[in-house]
Amino acid sequence: MSESDLREFNPWWKDPSLINQDDEIRAWTDTKIRFVPGLQYEIKYDFSPDNTVVYTLRGPRLVGKTTMIKLQIREFLKQGISPWNILYYSLDVKSSKNDILDIVKTHMNMIPKEDSKDSHEHDSQGGQQRPALYLP
Repeated sequence: MSESDLREFNPWWKDPSLINQDDEIRAWTDTKIRFVPGLQYEIKYDFSPDNTVVYTLRGPRLVGKTTMIKLQIREFLKQGISPWNILYYSLDVKSSKNDILDIVKTHMNMIPKEDSKDSHEHDSQGGQQRPALYLP
C-alpha cells in the first residue's frame, strides 16, 4: 500500500477543511432536498483505547452508505477528533485480509512521520483516542 494512495482517500490529514471538497459531501451539500441518515445519530462512537466495538454498515449499492460515512467523518473533524485518527479507504479494488492489514499498517506507520507531537493519540481532555477506520 502506498502512502500516496492513503493520502488521496484521506485529504483531511493535510487539512481538515478538505473534507468539504469531497465528492460525496459536495453532492450532498448541492442537492436541494437532503436526506439526513438517521442511523448517523443512532450509532454511539467511543474513541477510548479500550473500546473493542466494531460496527459494520451493509446494504445495496448507491443507497448512501459512503455519504453517511463521509458526513460522520466531517462531524468528527468538527468535534476536534484528530484527522490522523480517521482512516478511510474504499475496498472496491482491494478486499483480501492481507490488503486490509497492509492499509492499516501503512496508516499506523505514517502517523509518527506526520504528527511529531503525537496529538493523534489524545483527545481534547488529554486522554487517548481510538482510531475510527472506514473501509467500505
